[in-house]
Amino acid sequence: MSEIEKLYDPFIGQKVGNGQCGALTSDYMRYMTDCKYQWAGEPGDGELPPHTDAISAWNVYTQTDWNAIGFEHINNPRLDQVKAGDTFYIAPRPGLPTGHTGLVSSVVNGNITTFEQNVLDAQYVQKLPGDNSWSWYDGFDGIVRKKAKPNPPNNNSGNNNNKPNNEGDLDMPLLLKTNTHYCPNHKKTHKEGWWVTNGVEFRHIGDDRELKFAQACYPRAKQDLWEHEIEDAISRSGAIYRKK
Repeated sequence: MSEIEKLYDPFIGQKVGNGQCGALTSDYMRYMTDCKYQWAGEPGDGELPPHTDAISAWNVYTQTDWNAIGFEHINNPRLDQVKAGDTFYIAPRPGLPTGHTGLVSSVVNGNITTFEQNVLDAQYVQKLPGDNSWSWYDGFDGIVRKKAKPNPPNNNSGNNNNKPNNEGDLDMPLLLKTNTHYCPNHKKTHKEGWWVTNGVEFRHIGDDRELKFAQACYPRAKQDLWEHEIEDAISRSGAIYRKK
């Protein structure tokens, strides 16, 4: 199962945001950018990506400076260029004045499955194998994906048993739950205790939806951690850790 399927399979048949197509892909953008960017105007954190007015799905695709925020885009992609986790865009046309957007769930043996919202008279998430925007519109007019992280240089002169070198951030954030009387960021009581950390900073998880995302995608430390246990939990996860 792909990462994006872990995220959105639980929401099949449910409305994301206001039920528009862009609310679904905006939700995914929030996830990919650690809640920094969104364009659906939903409650919560997230600003517009640079240079887009987000009036339409097509404006988001054509106006956003994707490179500036660590993404790449491909116009008129071939089938072999499409990957699970891509956000796709369809240009405006008769009957589709603002364009359309959705997510690629999987690509298997040349068959594309999508997650889409506000299609087929349904303002909720649908998983569509085969009969979807790829076939309806004779392909996608554009796709966007987060740039892959470059592999770190291998400067090892001998066997180090693949131990962390304490340089850089976590390869994947770690999910943990602190005791509710301790807040990693502010050293004060916090209503909730769920956090995602990259080994340097902590981001509070404020709602059940975001918690489901994190539980599906991030490795988990033990629960109910106190301050002195947090660094140990991160170290035991086997991920690369950088001290403050």
